[in-house]
Amino acid sequence: MTQYIFTNLAKSTLAVGIGGGDTSFTVATGEGALFPSPSTNQAFRILVKEGSKEEYMSVQVRSGDTFSSIIRGGANSFNAGAEVFHIIDKVTLENFEQKHRRETATDPDGVLVAEYTGEEVYQTTTKHWWKHIEGLIWEQISR
Repeated sequence: MTQYIFTNLAKSTLAVGIGGGDTSFTVATGEGALFPSPSTNQAFRILVKEGSKEEYMSVQVRSGDTFSSIIRGGANSFNAGAEVFHIIDKVTLENFEQKHRRETATDPDGVLVAEYTGEEVYQTTTKHWWKHIEGLIWEQISR
């Protein structure tokens, strides 16, 4: 499953136009660094917009100002200067892992396997909260 990664308020413009089947393009000089740098199994979502024409895309590789391995949601052509926005959209949110509250009747330290680093669980018998540190190590955070 793809992990979507983010930066704040990244936007740019296309340095050159792109065709409907292109899976790579370049943004304005120096502005690629505003966008995330995906690793294996990571991507970020963008919206390319020119007038009333727009297309959502997933970018799997960014090297400097060049975006490549792009999964496109359409086949639009865009001219140089079209706007490129880093976005959070329906695709991103539907792939977002939701955290939930777990409860345990016993002390989790040394016993309970965490679902993620930093997870917090509620011990129902003592009414204490525990926070996952690493491995099977938990720290009580409320008394």
